[in-house]
Amino acid sequence: MRAICSCALHETSICSLCFEVTDTGIGIEEDRLDKIFNPFAQADSSTTRRYGGSGLGLSISRELAVMMGGTLTARANHPQGTTFRFESKVIIASPAGRQPLKHPDHQRIENGPRILVADDHELNRMCISLMLRERGLACDLATNGQEALEAARTGQYKIIFMDCQMPGLDGYAATQRIRQENLNYSPAIIALTANALEGEKQRCFEAGMDDYIAKPIDFERMFELIGRYSGEPEDKNGNS
Repeated sequence: MRAICSCALHETSICSLCFEVTDTGIGIEEDRLDKIFNPFAQADSSTTRRYGGSGLGLSISRELAVMMGGTLTARANHPQGTTFRFESKVIIASPAGRQPLKHPDHQRIENGPRILVADDHELNRMCISLMLRERGLACDLATNGQEALEAARTGQYKIIFMDCQMPGLDGYAATQRIRQENLNYSPAIIALTANALEGEKQRCFEAGMDDYIAKPIDFERMFELIGRYSGEPEDKNGNS
């Protein structure tokens, strides 16, 4: 694998960043490049059987790139691997005017609803926590159902986002255990599920979950549910 980073100054305060990563894997044919950024899509249907993966990584990565005002593209080097390119512009403060970073919604981070996110996929946890901070909210993170259960025992969470499919204690079982605990509060538990079929929804409700979000995550729906279950509805600009 080969990685390249370059930076070009356009003005005194704006810099264009470019990152390129070239792998030496099996490669992707040119006519399949337009599909690999779609959710649950892979260049070849045999890829999941041979190498694993769900087809969500590139979709989430592009979504993150767009949220940062950038782009994520791919170039085929078939059969000698693939090159992925991320480009974005960032604002650079001059040394004299540089100030310590401070989130504009610091008070909301301190006083907003307590949120727990349980997901075994590191990229999902990173993406969700990033989006919450963009709206002035903070969250605690759990990597499996057991960690979510232990956090719920002491956390006093208003909302728990619970991935359904996790190793060990999965989201359904963790939710049932939380509901059986003698907690002095009752958190809203919202399922994160890659299967939004009617039977799956019913299974979530039977486990004790209050609502659900299908993957890949619709963040506007996530914030709508945060407003609904925290009692602090937000407008489309994220203001409560």
